[in-house]
Amino acid sequence: MKTIVVKTQAGLDALPDAFTEFTVIEIRSPDNIWLKVTKARDSSQVVARDSSQVVALDSSQVVAWGSSRVEAWDSSRVEAWGTTSIHLYGQSTLSAFFMCTVFVKSLSAKIEHLADKSTAKFCFDTTSKVVKNIIIKKDRTAHIELNQKELSYETYLKRGHLKADGIISKVLSHKKFKTIEVFEVERRFEKSFVVKKGQVFSHGKTIKEAKESLKYKISIRDTSEFKKWNLKTVATQAKMIEAYRVITGACEFGVRDFCQGKKLPSKLSVANVIELTDGKYGNEKFQEFFK
Repeated sequence: MKTIVVKTQAGLDALPDAFTEFTVIEIRSPDNIWLKVTKARDSSQVVARDSSQVVALDSSQVVAWGSSRVEAWDSSRVEAWGTTSIHLYGQSTLSAFFMCTVFVKSLSAKIEHLADKSTAKFCFDTTSKVVKNIIIKKDRTAHIELNQKELSYETYLKRGHLKADGIISKVLSHKKFKTIEVFEVERRFEKSFVVKKGQVFSHGKTIKEAKESLKYKISIRDTSEFKKWNLKTVATQAKMIEAYRVITGACEFGVRDFCQGKKLPSKLSVANVIELTDGKYGNEKFQEFFK
């Protein structure tokens, strides 16, 4: 077995997609730098050590040790040992051992095993039935904390972050104009913009895109095409995205961000979409439309 120590994003990105000999890729980055793991390399294992901070994206796999911190997104898989801190988003999967702290931030996340005095904290209103669907196996020594109090918009902003339509981003700049506010933000290593008018937010890769999305979101949209649909109606992925945006006003950037990294079928039913978007922006409005 071979071990490679990585301390920078450039060092990680320079590694090959596969190894001839099983290789452990140890991330030992400074505690003020986040490293992004975007794929699973053949014949290797990524291990986060010490106080390193790692974001696991797409279908990547990470093993976390020590006091490392991992954010798991998309369909990534994380195995956590020791006093690590894990934040679960999207359809990520986790196994937690030896006093880990897990912050569950998605209804689609899964905890395959919560063990050894580890704690799962649910950062949204939930029920014991929902928890049972998320936590597949729990040891008697493990703990569950339900309904952690959500931070207010103002608190997030004071701490240098923006929560808009359920999406949390780091604020890089914030400017106020007559009727709108413009934020430049960073999320998962990608910069984008958020425009706020009153209590309405819109996202975009550029300020122009965000402003156009804001106009779309606050406009009166024609939903007549979808009034003949019901829960069993099946449509292509593209058509279902169109329906969701028209009915809920969801911005293009937000929908694209939600779909990224997910293995969505080419065709979906309305019921499938309601299940997939549970807890996301527009879900309740979309669900209500088909009652």
